[in-house]
Amino acid sequence: MNERIKKLIKKLDGRDVSEVDINAVVLSTHENEELIDKLIKYIDDNSDEKSIHLASKLLGIITKFFGRDKIEYLSEEEVEDIEETDEQFTSVYTISYKRENDDKMLHVGFNPSNIGQLRILGPTTNLNYVCVDLGLAYFDLKELDSDSRESFRKIDLYTLDNKNVNYSFKDVVSNLKHDIDKYDQIIIWSKKNNTNGYLLPYYFINKFFEEIKNKKVMIVNVDNLAGCDDLDELKIGQFTDLLKTIKILSIDDMEMYSKQWEEIKSHDCEIRDLVNNRIEYKNIKDYYDVIIKMLEEKGEIVRTKFIGELMTNNILCGGLPDIYSYIIDVLIEQGIVNSKDYKVPNCIPADIISVNKKNS
Repeated sequence: MNERIKKLIKKLDGRDVSEVDINAVVLSTHENEELIDKLIKYIDDNSDEKSIHLASKLLGIITKFFGRDKIEYLSEEEVEDIEETDEQFTSVYTISYKRENDDKMLHVGFNPSNIGQLRILGPTTNLNYVCVDLGLAYFDLKELDSDSRESFRKIDLYTLDNKNVNYSFKDVVSNLKHDIDKYDQIIIWSKKNNTNGYLLPYYFINKFFEEIKNKKVMIVNVDNLAGCDDLDELKIGQFTDLLKTIKILSIDDMEMYSKQWEEIKSHDCEIRDLVNNRIEYKNIKDYYDVIIKMLEEKGEIVRTKFIGELMTNNILCGGLPDIYSYIIDVLIEQGIVNSKDYKVPNCIPADIISVNKKNS
C-alpha cells in the first residue's frame, strides 16, 4: 500500500468515517496519485464536513475526476430497439444463494446491502451466502412454506408488469439443500432493531432445521456494538470486535427458534412490528392515525420525501419503503389522502400527497 493511500485512510479514520465507506473511497481511486491528493486536500479544507456526508462528497469528486459527471439514459428509440424476451423479472422479495468459493462457512443475510458490506469487511470479496430478502415483517407468512412470496404482488415494483414478476424461490431452496453438506459452519447476520433482520434466524432455522441441526450455527447482530446501527457504521477494527459477540447456538436454541417461527407465522396479521424487543402483531389500519397526523403537519409533500420522514421516525421498526407506500395507497383509495401530479420515476411514486380536509 503506497504512502498516499495510507495517509488518506488515516485522515478518513480520524474523521470517524466507517470502514465500509473508507474502503469504497480507497478502491474507487484506483490508486491514482493525483486524485488521492485532491481527496486529501478536500478533507483538509473541509474540517466541518460531517462524517456521514464526507464519503459521499469524496465519491462525487472521484466520479467527476474520471469524467462520469452525469448518467446517460437510453433514448425512447434505443429502448424500443431492445429485443423483448420471455425471461421473468426476479422480485427483490425472494431468496438468492451463491457459492463463490470453497470455504466451509455459509453467510446468511437479510438484504443485498448486508451481503455487500460483508464482502468489504470480511477476509474475501467472494462469499458463500444466502440473502433472505423476503420482507418477513409483512403479510402472509404461511405462503413461505411453498417457497413463494405472492402476497407482495400488490405492493412490489410499480414499474414492472406484475404478470411477469416471479415470486417463487423453490429453485434457490433446492440448490441450498443440495449444497448444505459442503458447509461446516453457518453464520446468520441478524439485527436487534429491524423487524426483518430480527425475524431472519427464526425463519431460516425453521426452514432448514433438518439440514443444519448438526452443524455449527452462529448468530451475530449487526447492531451489537454501541453507536453502530449497522455494518456500514463500523469504524476500522470494529468488525473484529463485532465478531467477538457471536453466539453459538445449541440444539435446544435451534429448536426454540424453529418452534417460535411456527408461532409467529400462525398470527393472522398484515404487519409484524418489533417493539421493545418483542414482536407485536398489527394491521395496516393500526398505523393510519400516526401517518395521517404526520402528513397533516407536513401539508403537501412529495410521497418519496414523506416516506423518508416515516423511516427516519421509525414508525415501523426498520420499515421498508414499499410498505409505507402501500399504506398511503390504501389511504388514497379510501379518500383520506389526496394525490396529485402522479409520476413513477423509480419504484415508488413521487406524487404530491396531503390529507383530504373533508375526511379529517
